[in-house]
Amino acid sequence: MKKNTTPSLDDQSKPTNQAHVGMRNRSDTSVIKQCLYDFTKNLFQDNHLDAALKCILLITKAHYIQIFHRIPPHTEKGSLVSVMVQSTKGELNLLDQQLTGGTQAILLPKLDSGKLSYHDLFNKALTDRYCNYSIPLIIDNQRFGIVNLLFPRSKKPQIRSLKLLLSTLIGVLAQYLAQMKQQIEREKQDRILKLAAWVSQTLLSEDDYEKAITTILDRLKSTSEYACVTILTRHESSHQHPVYHTTHLLAEESSHCDVTALWKRNVSLWDQKLKDGTVLVVEAKNPNDYHDLDPVPGFVQSVNFPVFFGKKLWGVLSLISNTYGHHLKSQHIPALAPIADSIGNAIIRNNTQVNLIQAKEAAEKANRSKSAFLANMSHEIRTPMNAIMGFAQMLKHTSQTEEQRDYTSVILDSGHKLLSIINDVLNLANLEIGKTKTSTNQCSLSQVLDKLWLQFKPIIIAKGITPIINIRTDIPTVYTDSDKIERILNSLLSNAVKFTDAGFIELRLNYHNLRKGVIEVVIDVIDSGIGINPDKIEAIFDIFEQADNTITRRYSGMGLGLGLTARIVKTLGGEITVNSEVAIGSAFHLRFTFATVKTMSDAELTATARKSRSDIKILLAEDNSINRMLIVKLIEPLQWTVLQAVNGAEVLEILNLDPSIDLVLMDVHMPVISGLEATSRIKADNKLKHIPIIALTASVLQNDIDQCYAAGVDDFIEKPVKSDRLLESVRKWVSSTSNN
Repeated sequence: MKKNTTPSLDDQSKPTNQAHVGMRNRSDTSVIKQCLYDFTKNLFQDNHLDAALKCILLITKAHYIQIFHRIPPHTEKGSLVSVMVQSTKGELNLLDQQLTGGTQAILLPKLDSGKLSYHDLFNKALTDRYCNYSIPLIIDNQRFGIVNLLFPRSKKPQIRSLKLLLSTLIGVLAQYLAQMKQQIEREKQDRILKLAAWVSQTLLSEDDYEKAITTILDRLKSTSEYACVTILTRHESSHQHPVYHTTHLLAEESSHCDVTALWKRNVSLWDQKLKDGTVLVVEAKNPNDYHDLDPVPGFVQSVNFPVFFGKKLWGVLSLISNTYGHHLKSQHIPALAPIADSIGNAIIRNNTQVNLIQAKEAAEKANRSKSAFLANMSHEIRTPMNAIMGFAQMLKHTSQTEEQRDYTSVILDSGHKLLSIINDVLNLANLEIGKTKTSTNQCSLSQVLDKLWLQFKPIIIAKGITPIINIRTDIPTVYTDSDKIERILNSLLSNAVKFTDAGFIELRLNYHNLRKGVIEVVIDVIDSGIGINPDKIEAIFDIFEQADNTITRRYSGMGLGLGLTARIVKTLGGEITVNSEVAIGSAFHLRFTFATVKTMSDAELTATARKSRSDIKILLAEDNSINRMLIVKLIEPLQWTVLQAVNGAEVLEILNLDPSIDLVLMDVHMPVISGLEATSRIKADNKLKHIPIIALTASVLQNDIDQCYAAGVDDFIEKPVKSDRLLESVRKWVSSTSNN
C-alpha cells in the first residue's frame, strides 16, 4: 500500500521531521498536485471527508475551513448552520456556528453575483487576524450551503488564482457530497422497504395487536427519523366535520407538537383528501397546506397516510417532524404506504377477532343459559316422571283386568315416548356445547343386539314385516360406551320400523381383526321401506331434517333422530353411511374400531362369581317422599335392608353411626347438605370412602354428570329410574363391596 505523503496541518507553521521538511522544499506545483491527488483519494476512495478538508487547507494555505448547510434546504428563509469545520489552529470556539438573517441577506446575493471577495461579514471574533472567503456549495442544481475559508490577513492569496483553484476543489467536494446524499437516500429507501415487509410479517404473526402496533410505530419512528409517529382514528361527528382522536403516539421528549390541536384546526382541509386516498404531505413553509398553523408549536412537516377499514377511511398514520432535516423524499412515500395498508388489514383482522371473541362469549353465555334452563326443565319434568313411570311399572305386575293392563301399557308407552323426546333434546344440547362424553366399559355387542332385537321383534311382526337377524356370536367383548351403542341402534331400528310397512327388517353384526387386540365392527340395519330420494341423502343426518318434510304428518317426529345418531357415532370414533332407493328400501352401515377385552381365565371367573350376602344394608337419600316409596318398592324383591335419609346431613349422621352400610343411593338435589356435598365428605373420610355411592338425579346434562363424578360418585342413574337398570347397578356395586 502506498504510504500517505500528505503533509500534516502543523507543517505550515513548523517542520516536525525530515519527510515534512522535504515536502516544504518542493515547488508549489508539486505540493498542489500531491494534495489534489490525496484530496480526491480521501473523498472517493477512503470516504474520509475530514482528511479531504485538511488537503484544502494545505493547498490554499488557509487556517480554517467551514461548511455551512442551509436548514431547511433550498429556501431563502432557512438558516445557514455550520455542519463541519477543520483548522490548522485552535480557537474553534471563536467561529460562528450559525449565520443570522441579516448576514445572509448581504452574503448570498453577492455570492450569487460572483462579486464577493474577502469579507468580514461573520466570524467577527477573529477579524483582527483573519478574513473570510466564501464559495457557494451547489448540489443537484440547488443551494446546499456555503464553504468558508479563513486566511491570515498578512498572507492572503491573490483572488484570481484562489478563485480558480477553489472552484475546482469545491466542485469536486460538491460531487462527493451529492454521491453521499444519494447513497444515504438509497440506504434509507432500503430500510423503508425492509420495514414495510417486516411490518406486514409482524402484523400477521403477532397475536397481541396492541403490542405489534407499538413495536411498529417505534421502528417507523427510528427508520423515518421523524420526531413523532402517531395513529389517529376518524369519528363522524354531529358537527360539520369529523373528529380525529389519537389512539397511539410515540414521540421524542423534544417534540412538543400538539397533534390533537393540529388536526382539529385543519380537519376541514385534510379530511376529504385522505378520504380520496391521497397521502397528505404538509409543510410548514407552505401556507396553502394548513389553516392557522402558527399557534401549534413543534411542527415543521407532516406526512399522513390514510388508513382504510375496507373502503371506509378509518384513520390516519401520521409522521410529524419538528426539525428541517431528514425529511422523507418523494421516492420514500410510496414505499411507506404499504405500512398503512398493513395496519388497515390488521385492524380488520383484529376487529374480526374481537367480534368473533365477543360472539363466542355471547354464544357461550347463551349456551350456559340454555344449559341451565334445560337442566332445570329436565329436573322438573323427570321428578314427576320418575313416579309416573316407576309406579306404572309396578302396577303392571299387579293383578289387573285386561282393560287395566291395556291402560297401564298406554301409560308406559306414552311415558317412554315423552322420555325419549326429553332425552333427544338434552343429548342435542350436550352435543352442541361439546359436553357429551363417552363412558368406556366392557361391552358384549352380541348381547346388546340380542336385547334390542327382543324389544323390536314383536313390534316388527305386529306390522306384518319379516324380522331377520344375522349376528356373529363369536365376536369378542370390546371396550366402548354400551349405552351409546344401544342408543344408536335403537334409533336406526325405530326408523326402520317407522318407515317400513311391508317386506323385511334385517339386523346384521360382523367383524374382522385389524391387529392384535383391535377389531373392526360392522353393523347394518336394512329395511324394505319407503327409501330416500338421492338429493336428500345428505340432509337426513342434519338436525331437524327428514328425508321429506311433507311426510311429517304421516310419520311423526321432530327430525332429531338420525342427526343425533350421526353425532353420537362420531363421538365413538365411528362412521355412518346409508344406501337407499325410493320404494326399494334403505341400508344404514355402521363401522367402529374397538379394542377387545382380554378373556378371563376360569380361576378369575370363579373369583368374581361370588354369592351376594343376604344381610345387605342400603342407605337411600331422597327428599321426595314419593320417590323414596318408589325406590324402596323397586328394591324390595332383593329382600335387603333399606335405611332412609331426607338430606345430606342425615346421610352423614347415619353413616357415622353405622359405617357397615354396603351402598348409598344418593339424590343430588337435597336440602341442608346437598347430595354432592355429602358425597365429597364421605369420600374424604378414610372410614367411609370405601362405600359405593350411586347418584340418582333428574339433572342429566353432561355438566351435571361431570359434577357427580367429580364429587366422587361411583355410578349414575338418571330419573325416571328404570327398575332393571337400578337392580343391575345395585347388584354390581354390592357384589364389588362383598368381594373386597
